[in-house]
Amino acid sequence: MKINSVRKISIQNERFNYPSGICFDKLKGVFSIADMHNHRVCLLDIETGKVKILSGETSNNKPFQLPLALTLSDSYGYVVADAGNNDIYYKPYGEKTWISMMDRYRKNHLINNLINHENDNPLNLPAGVAVDSDGNVYVNDFLNNRISKIDLSFNISVITGGSTAGMKDGPCSTAKINRPYGLFCFDRQLYFADEGNNAIRYIDLDTMKVFTIRVKNWEHKILNPIALTLDPEGNIIICEKRRLLCINRKTRKLHLILDSSVWSELKRNFKLNQKICHIGSVTAPEKGCIYWMDTILGLLYEVKVSF
Repeated sequence: MKINSVRKISIQNERFNYPSGICFDKLKGVFSIADMHNHRVCLLDIETGKVKILSGETSNNKPFQLPLALTLSDSYGYVVADAGNNDIYYKPYGEKTWISMMDRYRKNHLINNLINHENDNPLNLPAGVAVDSDGNVYVNDFLNNRISKIDLSFNISVITGGSTAGMKDGPCSTAKINRPYGLFCFDRQLYFADEGNNAIRYIDLDTMKVFTIRVKNWEHKILNPIALTLDPEGNIIICEKRRLLCINRKTRKLHLILDSSVWSELKRNFKLNQKICHIGSVTAPEKGCIYWMDTILGLLYEVKVSF
């Protein structure tokens, strides 16, 4: 894999503070960013560098605490995992209010006398979110060591994992995972970074089985993966703290895109000033075009590669 160009995206009117989630809206041509320590979601036009704050009240009157991850969905619009409120919020396009999925869940179940409204806490540090083509929302329930599903009726069910961590493929009901983090839906597969197992794994949503991706080369190893995304051809881009990796879908080979050593050379070649502090979020709207954010420095970079 060859790096053809790197550039820092100029941002004109705002400063990000620990931006921890990013995705691209192809229709509008803008990036959506979870600006975690500013407690907000923003839209960024990289052509102009202008940032727009995606404001709005929440349906449960709780302001964002730690918006840690986000995605876009035809069913819901903007979908955000708030790790501080242990909630998933969504905001339909054109609407003003962020709607709490946990609030909808609790109200539905309270009506049916199924839960204690005050004590129920189905999520514990949701740090990743994805939506499938049917409108089901998937959440990595990090501290509960499991992945949960929220359906269109706002029912919540655990699809795999639980209190006992481990490494086991197979049916979701018996599979074991260890600190799942970033999530991404591609076709009918839910990919996730299994941080505790140093692995990239996925759930086949048709068979409801867990699989681990086995790479065919050992030149590089996956170590504490954080976030991940897939490009339109299914190549998997993986964030670690100071490394960016790619698993080629066709060859199943693991490639190093950049680390601190590679970055030192790129800084000289492309006149960059900052070091890598923390690669915390990534998106790849096109094959060979990767955008990643340094969450510590609040910077966005574009990296163009050839396979």
